[in-house]
Amino acid sequence: MEKQEEKSLTKSITSLTKLVKQLIENKKKFLFYGFLSGMTRGIGFALGSTLIFALTLWVLSQLISMPFLGDWIARLINYIQQARVPY
Repeated sequence: MEKQEEKSLTKSITSLTKLVKQLIENKKKFLFYGFLSGMTRGIGFALGSTLIFALTLWVLSQLISMPFLGDWIARLINYIQQARVPY
């Protein structure tokens, strides 16, 4: 590694360390950013899961219209309904 790259890297690490120390020292700001981070992760997880679930249902609805798979799925559903024990 060249001297210039080493100096630049050391400067970046030093400034990042200062920023982290400032954030940790201010408890309210630290808690707010932690809360905000958790909220965005939760919303992203919910939206992503919904999108994948909807896409899966759409693909399955397209497969049911196929002659072989549609008949097979219909027979499978009929078999499951007959095998269920009424409560």
